[in-house]
Amino acid sequence: MKNTICMKYVLREVELKYKHFKRIKSNTIKSSKEVFDWFRKLRDEAREKMLIVYFDSKNTVIAFNAHSQGTVNQCSVYPREIVRVGIMLNASCVILIHNHPSGEIEPSESDKLITRNIMLACKLLEIKLLDHIIIGDNKYYSMADVGMIKEYEYKIKDLIK
Repeated sequence: MKNTICMKYVLREVELKYKHFKRIKSNTIKSSKEVFDWFRKLRDEAREKMLIVYFDSKNTVIAFNAHSQGTVNQCSVYPREIVRVGIMLNASCVILIHNHPSGEIEPSESDKLITRNIMLACKLLEIKLLDHIIIGDNKYYSMADVGMIKEYEYKIKDLIK
């Protein structure tokens, strides 16, 4: 009886602590368009939001996390937290997704910098950053599709040597 009560308490604590995670089973994402289709409702948000999708080694979605919410033109992003959650979930890959309430989808210099920083943090712990997708007025920008992710990987590879 005592163990049952204790286990219920532990499960409840875990549920409260990680309530912002949404677990998904057996879904794979094959393209940036699919990510946009899943998260297109972000275009309607009045404030910037950053979501992280975590994948296992077979590119099956493990979970997604509403990482942060900010103001009309910025939100705080913490590479350390993204990597910490990735390790906790035993993730192999991640995709970053955020919206631009202005509707513009071109990445800002800040978007580019945080992408490089997250990629570096992930690389050191053997988590691959697959893409950073920006959602605007019924359109999206994929850093992987335009070659930015490959470019950043190349630059980071030189840093780590």
